[in-house]
Amino acid sequence: MREIKLESPEELEKYLEEHKAEPVLALFTGSKDPQTGVTWCDDCERAEPFIKAAFDKLQERTVLICEVGPREAWKNNPDNPYRKHPKTKVKGVPTLVRYENAREMIRLEEARLTNQSILDEVVVS
Repeated sequence: MREIKLESPEELEKYLEEHKAEPVLALFTGSKDPQTGVTWCDDCERAEPFIKAAFDKLQERTVLICEVGPREAWKNNPDNPYRKHPKTKVKGVPTLVRYENAREMIRLEEARLTNQSILDEVVVS
């Protein structure tokens, strides 16, 4: 598995267009503190071991990591670019989206990312 960190919804859109031939997973998560490596998002921290276990089963797939910003840029901010962009429309973090042919096929949000069997099905299939 290969992780690529993207900085904006526009970068995601460009990547999806350039890689239409392959299924792509995008994980939207709270930004991590550069000093501690810990995110402000408790739900993201709770889901991380489940997500990691699913990602460990991947071999040749790419996972795009999209940090939505620090807490103040996300919480109660309807203008966050990941909330507004038509390709993302993220309502909560963490969110995992599977894209095929640059179109959203499956979306798992927040607590559903702690259900290992559902997560494995979306990630590995």
